[in-house]
Amino acid sequence: MEGKMNQKTLHARAETVTEAMESIKKQIPPGWFIRSSTEKKPLDQKTRCTADTLEEALNKARGTMGINAVKKKETIVREPILKKERVTAFTEEEARRKMNGISDEAIRLVGVELIETGKKGLLGMGKKPNMYELQLLYQAIVEIEYRSMAEISADISNDHILINVHFLENSEKGNLNMMKEFLELGADINTRNRNGTSALMLSAFNGHEEVSEFLIEKGIDIGSRDNGGFDALMVASECSKASVNLIKKLLEKGADIHAKSNRGSTALMAAAKIGHPEIVELLVRKGADINARNTDHNITPLIWAANGGHIAIVKYLMAKNADPDIVTDNGYTAVSIARENGHHQVADYILQQKK
Repeated sequence: MEGKMNQKTLHARAETVTEAMESIKKQIPPGWFIRSSTEKKPLDQKTRCTADTLEEALNKARGTMGINAVKKKETIVREPILKKERVTAFTEEEARRKMNGISDEAIRLVGVELIETGKKGLLGMGKKPNMYELQLLYQAIVEIEYRSMAEISADISNDHILINVHFLENSEKGNLNMMKEFLELGADINTRNRNGTSALMLSAFNGHEEVSEFLIEKGIDIGSRDNGGFDALMVASECSKASVNLIKKLLEKGADIHAKSNRGSTALMAAAKIGHPEIVELLVRKGADINARNTDHNITPLIWAANGGHIAIVKYLMAKNADPDIVTDNGYTAVSIARENGHHQVADYILQQKK
């Protein structure tokens, strides 16, 4: 049901996480998708148990494995052995305590028997200790090596709003296969998040060229604006991993090269600010306004390039007759802002071109 939360939790166990996930996918009804999941990887473990009998020790060890385990190796370290040890002591209690001196990981005192009473000492003085026989059970020891199986718990949903949310999330991450799955589930290709950002803007800003081109070919609205007035062309031009091919594709599909954000920013300003010479040249060749000014501070593409010290872009813009005398609202020119940021080569070049 659209707009209503419908959720279920699925569980699967297998020898590997991949097999467990495949099991989960087979359980998902048509129109549902995995909203979130938790996984527990398989783990090799070992258990060592003791008991009076071999059968008890084995059952005890097998019981510690639990149902979510695959036995790999079962070893009988020792079968139970009954032994007798003689000790001297004045009392049975003292004889029992002497058992503590016998070194073994699994030993149990079964009984104590008086063998010989101690006699009086020479001339009736003192007394010799008694002789006791300790009956000792060296318990059975078993060891089992096993593997806990992989486990996955997955929350699934068929909520249409969540389908759109996950579609956008995967666009941002560049998960093309997941995006295709959500489109098949009914995601709206033109859905936008609370900031008005579309899937194309998210993929373009994060440098996912393949995803962006897929969305364009699928007919996404390339002119869609976010809450700040930015469109896909502006966002793609400002990406640190910006692609010239993607900019070309957007322009071929009709992206508005003259579009401005709510504060007057353009795609050319974005490319000049970040420092993408090829994109700057492409936008200028396609007719971008070289002296456009934003409404925030009256900043031009040349001033943005000078501010970042992008000498190649500064040279190109100056060659295309960019105006170096435009002053920002804060009183800066391309030369003065370059000097303030330590880009003296840029400042000197602009001054030379003005002569």
